[in-house]
Amino acid sequence: MRRAACTLLIVMAFAASAVAQNKLSGSAKCAKPDKDYRIEVADQTGHVFNIIHVTCAYTKGEIAGIPIREEVDTAFYDISEDVARGQIAGVMNMANGDKVYIRAQSTLTLKAGAHQADLGKWSFSGGTGKLKGLKGNGTYKANIAADGTATAEIEGEYEVAR
Repeated sequence: MRRAACTLLIVMAFAASAVAQNKLSGSAKCAKPDKDYRIEVADQTGHVFNIIHVTCAYTKGEIAGIPIREEVDTAFYDISEDVARGQIAGVMNMANGDKVYIRAQSTLTLKAGAHQADLGKWSFSGGTGKLKGLKGNGTYKANIAADGTATAEIEGEYEVAR
């Protein structure tokens, strides 16, 4: 009896820890940033703090069967020479009205001061409605055109709290 109870507890603990991971992939087209602030730092030539605000419309991607409509991001970059490190906070607006909150760490490459490509790692920091308790993480890549628009691809995994 005692052995059966221990076995049952072990099986239940394993089942509780075995949460299904769902794959996520998406594509988006990003407008030119509607806000783009740059402040030069006087410690060395080419050192700039940059804050941008941008909206991306998803052409592909869904979470828990709900299509991703758009993502609105605010990003801070510490730029030196032709590379920048950044932090991004964003909100995904879902087709059903739910919201998903995102945080990302970014490495941005530049050429002659113009943004070229943005690579990074993201994680979900929560959600609303059916996506409350959403967890997950992954990577992204954005190619930035000369006019400031971009195309982005995301990949990752997620789980929704039940």
